[in-house]
Amino acid sequence: MRKELLYKVVDGVVIALVIALLLINISGYIFHKPIVAVVKGISMEPLLHTGDIVIINPLDERPKLGQVIVYVNDVGEYVIHRVVAIIDCSNGQKLYVTKGDNDPIIDPEDIAVMKSVGCRVRSVHVLNKDVAQQVYECLRGLPRSDIVGVVLQVHDAVVKIFGLSPCIG
Repeated sequence: MRKELLYKVVDGVVIALVIALLLINISGYIFHKPIVAVVKGISMEPLLHTGDIVIINPLDERPKLGQVIVYVNDVGEYVIHRVVAIIDCSNGQKLYVTKGDNDPIIDPEDIAVMKSVGCRVRSVHVLNKDVAQQVYECLRGLPRSDIVGVVLQVHDAVVKIFGLSPCIG
């Protein structure tokens, strides 16, 4: 009796996973944006490690301070970093300043697409005082058009699927 219940639970989980993967795949075609991303690199450690999988909300292109986002850099690569500042321009545009949790400095110009030219700064909102000086020195950021979406979070905790390490032992 317990074995049958266990098999039914496992079957239910597998069916739910298959349905979720189908929905993610279909929505990727609808939005023409990635819906899941596999982490590569150490810039977001200890939160995210190489091989972890995150779910992207492509409809949320207006991130808030502290949220983890996915954006396209100037060489067409996807980058997963945290929003550490938001710059309000006098023309109504917002620029998003990003940084990896494990990086000592905000994203440099070659990572953060340099489209800040023409932004007359109205106000700057920073996540914490640790990055404030860097932000005020550079005043550069990403326009909303380069943001693919916000990584799915529940109560400020990033939802992720732990990746498998290529090292065994």
